[in-house]
Parts: sequence; C-alpha cells; structure tokens
Amino acid sequence: MAGFTATMLAIGAAAAVAGAAVTVIGQQQQAKSQSAMLNYNARLREQQASEAQRDAKIRANQQREANRRFIGATRAKGGTTGVVQSTGSPLEVLADNAQQLELSALETERTGNIQAGELRQQAVFDRFQSKSVRRGANYASAGTILGTTSRVAGMYGGG
Repeated sequence: MAGFTATMLAIGAAAAVAGAAVTVIGQQQQAKSQSAMLNYNARLREQQASEAQRDAKIRANQQREANRRFIGATRAKGGTTGVVQSTGSPLEVLADNAQQLELSALETERTGNIQAGELRQQAVFDRFQSKSVRRGANYASAGTILGTTSRVAGMYGGG
C-alpha cells in the first residue's frame, strides 16, 4: 500500500508540474499575443498621426490658396469701382481680411497637430501597456510556479 501511495503522490506531483507548465506557457503566449496587438496599434497610431499632420498642412495650404484668390477677387472688385485700395479704410479692410483668413489656416494646422499629438500619446500608452502585459504575465507565471512548488512540497511533506 505504501508503494501505491508513493506512486499516486508521484503521479499527482507530475500532474501538478505539467499543469503548471501548461498554465505558464498559456500565460506567456497570451501576453505575447496581446503585446503584439498593442505594439501594432502603436505603429498604426503613429502612422495616423503623421497622416493627420500631413492632411492638416495640405488643408491649410489649400485654404491659403483660396484666401489668396478671395483677396485678389476683392481687390479686383474694388478696382472696378474706382476705390483706391492702397490707402485708408479699404487697405485696412483688406489687411484685416488677410489676417483673419491666415488665422483660419493656422487654426487648421493647429487642429491637425493636436490630433497628431493625441495619437502619438496613445501610441506611447499602447507601448507602455504592452510592456505591462508582458511583466504581468511574468509575475503570474512566477506565481503559478511557486504555487505548484508549494503544493508538490505539501504532498510529500504531508505523506
């Protein structure tokens, strides 16, 4: 009977160790997959950030071109009315319009830069989270190994 008990203890210990190994492998694989997904998301967000900045610059330049056409058309209309646009109120109005239109173009760029910054910040967070997932899996695996070691030692210590 003592041989049977020892055999059962050995089988139980082997099963516990095998179970721990499978659990550790599963924890590590899950962390690896989640980490890869987070790193992919980070790269995607960085790409989106670059695109947001580029698109904002393009929109701002398009807006500036439209602004130049508007100012030119305004000058042309003023010229046909006989108003002198190089002095006084008409010049001030044109200068104010030009300033407001440029501010609008700058705001377009600023909005794109803010969006790009937010995306880059999220990419940093994704990478941090990726490292955190890996670190957490390592701690969970260590806990699994220590817990199993304790159970196996308890099997033999109690027998």
